[in-house]
Amino acid sequence: MPEKSISHFLFYLIVILLYFLYDRHQEAERFFKLAVDQQDAIRKLEKAIESQKDYIEVLEERVVDDFYKNNNQQLNNKFL
Repeated sequence: MPEKSISHFLFYLIVILLYFLYDRHQEAERFFKLAVDQQDAIRKLEKAIESQKDYIEVLEERVVDDFYKNNNQQLNNKFL
């Protein structure tokens, strides 16, 4: 009878350990998926930031161009 008890105990211990390892593996997969999703989000945000930088440069160029156009028109009006 004691051999049967020990074998049952070992069986349940193995089942519990296997479940623990399975649970850890599931948690590791979940964290890996989160990390991959975050990397994708970071790439998209970096791309959006680059687009915004380009848009700001275009706006700045337009402001500078408009400034020079207005100043040239004012200077031309003064001399005419």
